[in-house]
Amino acid sequence: MGDEVVGETFARLEGDREFSVCGTQECNLGNVLTDAMVFNELLSAPPSSGWSDYPIAITTASSIRASIEPGKFNRNSMISNSVVTFTNTLNVLS
Repeated sequence: MGDEVVGETFARLEGDREFSVCGTQECNLGNVLTDAMVFNELLSAPPSSGWSDYPIAITTASSIRASIEPGKFNRNSMISNSVVTFTNTLNVLS
Protein backbone atom coordinates (compact mmCIF):
# COMPACT_ATOMS: atom_id res chain seq x y z
CA MET A 1 0.00 0.00 0.00
CA GLY A 2 2.84 2.41 0.77
CA ASP A 3 4.49 1.77 -2.60
CA GLU A 4 1.31 2.55 -4.54
CA VAL A 5 1.58 5.78 -6.51
CA VAL A 6 -0.73 8.34 -4.90
CA GLY A 7 0.14 11.32 -7.03
CA GLU A 8 2.19 12.90 -9.77
CA THR A 9 3.29 16.47 -10.11
CA PHE A 10 4.87 18.41 -12.94
CA ALA A 11 5.74 21.31 -10.63
CA ARG A 12 7.82 21.35 -7.47
CA LEU A 13 5.45 21.28 -4.48
CA GLU A 14 7.05 23.74 -2.07
CA GLY A 15 7.43 22.69 1.53
CA ASP A 16 11.09 22.95 2.59
CA ARG A 17 11.35 24.30 6.12
CA GLU A 18 14.26 26.64 5.43
CA PHE A 19 13.03 28.36 2.28
CA SER A 20 9.31 27.57 2.29
CA VAL A 21 6.58 30.11 1.88
CA CYS A 22 4.22 27.67 3.63
CA GLY A 23 4.95 29.21 7.02
CA THR A 24 3.93 32.71 5.93
CA GLN A 25 1.33 32.30 3.19
CA GLU A 26 -0.69 29.84 1.14
CA CYS A 27 1.52 27.32 -0.67
CA ASN A 28 0.97 24.73 -3.38
CA LEU A 29 1.91 21.71 -1.21
CA GLY A 30 -0.52 22.84 1.48
CA ASN A 31 -3.20 23.12 -1.21
CA VAL A 32 -2.50 19.57 -2.43
CA LEU A 33 -2.60 18.13 1.09
CA THR A 34 -5.86 19.85 2.04
CA ASP A 35 -7.44 18.98 -1.34
CA ALA A 36 -6.55 15.34 -0.59
CA MET A 37 -8.33 15.62 2.76
CA VAL A 38 -11.49 16.92 1.07
CA PHE A 39 -11.24 14.23 -1.61
CA ASN A 40 -10.94 11.56 1.09
CA GLU A 41 -14.22 12.76 2.60
CA LEU A 42 -15.84 12.95 -0.84
CA LEU A 43 -15.06 9.25 -1.32
CA SER A 44 -17.17 8.48 1.75
CA ALA A 45 -20.15 10.55 0.51
CA PRO A 46 -23.21 8.75 -0.90
CA PRO A 47 -22.56 7.92 -4.60
CA SER A 48 -25.51 9.93 -5.89
CA SER A 49 -24.64 13.17 -4.13
CA GLY A 50 -21.46 14.09 -6.03
CA TRP A 51 -20.66 16.56 -3.26
CA SER A 52 -19.14 16.52 0.17
CA ASP A 53 -20.50 18.03 3.35
CA TYR A 54 -16.89 19.08 3.99
CA PRO A 55 -15.92 21.49 1.19
CA ILE A 56 -12.76 22.83 2.87
CA ALA A 57 -9.85 21.52 4.91
CA ILE A 58 -7.25 23.38 6.95
CA THR A 59 -3.77 22.27 7.98
CA THR A 60 -0.96 23.91 9.90
CA ALA A 61 2.26 25.02 8.25
CA SER A 62 4.25 23.13 10.87
CA SER A 63 2.95 19.81 9.54
CA ILE A 64 4.68 20.41 6.17
CA ARG A 65 8.39 19.64 6.45
CA ALA A 66 9.80 19.04 2.94
CA SER A 67 9.06 19.62 -0.73
CA ILE A 68 7.97 17.11 -3.35
CA GLU A 69 10.01 17.21 -6.53
CA PRO A 70 8.37 16.76 -9.96
CA GLY A 71 7.42 13.18 -10.79
CA LYS A 72 5.35 10.39 -9.27
CA PHE A 73 5.24 9.91 -5.52
CA ASN A 74 3.86 7.38 -3.06
CA ARG A 75 3.07 7.35 0.64
CA ASN A 76 6.42 5.82 1.58
CA SER A 77 8.36 8.54 -0.24
CA MET A 78 6.33 11.24 1.49
CA ILE A 79 7.13 9.74 4.90
CA SER A 80 10.78 8.84 4.24
CA ASN A 81 11.45 12.30 2.78
CA SER A 82 9.77 13.88 5.82
CA VAL A 83 7.15 15.73 3.77
CA VAL A 84 4.54 14.95 6.41
CA THR A 85 6.15 13.75 9.62
CA PHE A 86 3.18 13.59 11.97
CA THR A 87 0.29 11.15 12.12
CA ASN A 88 -2.36 13.86 12.30
CA THR A 89 -6.01 12.99 12.48
CA LEU A 90 -8.78 14.29 10.27
CA ASN A 91 -11.45 15.92 12.41
CA VAL A 92 -14.83 17.03 11.15
CA LEU A 93 -16.43 20.09 12.74
CA SER A 94 -20.07 20.95 12.36
